[in-house]
Amino acid sequence: YKAPVPKAETDSEYGTYFKGLSEGKPKARFVDFSKDFTMLDLGDNAKLGHVYNPLNSIFELEIRFGLGTRSNPMLDQATQYMNTVGSKKQSDEEIKKQMNQNGLVYSIVASDNYVTINLSGNEEAMGIGLSLLQELVTKPEVNDEQVKQVGRTAMATHQQEFANPQAVGSALYDFARYGDKSSYMTRLTAAKAGSRDAKELVSAFKEALTYGSTAHFSGTLSPEKVKTLLMENFYSKVKNKQAAGYTPMEMVSYNEPVIYFCQRKDANQTQIYFYKEGSEWSPEDELARIAFNRYFGQGFSALVLQEIREYRSLAYNAR
Repeated sequence: YKAPVPKAETDSEYGTYFKGLSEGKPKARFVDFSKDFTMLDLGDNAKLGHVYNPLNSIFELEIRFGLGTRSNPMLDQATQYMNTVGSKKQSDEEIKKQMNQNGLVYSIVASDNYVTINLSGNEEAMGIGLSLLQELVTKPEVNDEQVKQVGRTAMATHQQEFANPQAVGSALYDFARYGDKSSYMTRLTAAKAGSRDAKELVSAFKEALTYGSTAHFSGTLSPEKVKTLLMENFYSKVKNKQAAGYTPMEMVSYNEPVIYFCQRKDANQTQIYFYKEGSEWSPEDELARIAFNRYFGQGFSALVLQEIREYRSLAYNAR
């Protein structure tokens, strides 16, 4: 069997048709931050960012509190816990049922520097959703059995990571950049995650709510209406007593070339990562940074992947 050889200088019937299509001129609409974006004050250490959604009445609301896992690794488990319990008045099932009946969904997540509460869905029911969230986050259920499930989830996640050579490579790359401050090094072990007391997780979560917050809203409601709903149904009991914190990650500096290896006999493909400390980032350099990354290290057309994978078959992935 011989593979067919394409005729490089001949167009297919579809190719000929496609080339004959007329081209329209795109009409770019750029964001005008003086008109399209509104910022309002919600009180001490709290602000609202508002943009209109011109397409439908489905809203998106994100409330970010300025404390994350870099400052308190326990927040990872605390937010997982908050997604699976109810309040002292209503069970998890009852709260989620009311959310679903009103066309709403919510989630609570932690990242490096933030704890984020997300609410989205039917705009007419936004006040109901905020009231339910206020009840949940200010008076959460204390359930030690649910903490054990959080520990089991952490154990399953860590086992999946260790079984995946690519995930192990990513962890090694993280260690090369941040050393002992790597999130893989500072996060709770599965055993510690499952042995926490529910009161500890609730306390860690409530502490995050005392830090400065920013609510980001997209929908058809006016900024003033959104502010009123937030103040009446959420911020009436959630108080930001201190300014948002931000913990920058200091990257490891190297005076000479260093190579880290992680040998996995079960790895079918090789992963190669390069790290070199660059100059301090500034907004003026952002376009140049994006262009350089595309040219040098990101994607199949970048030099790094071409040289290592395409030309020499030394690795499956390189960046």
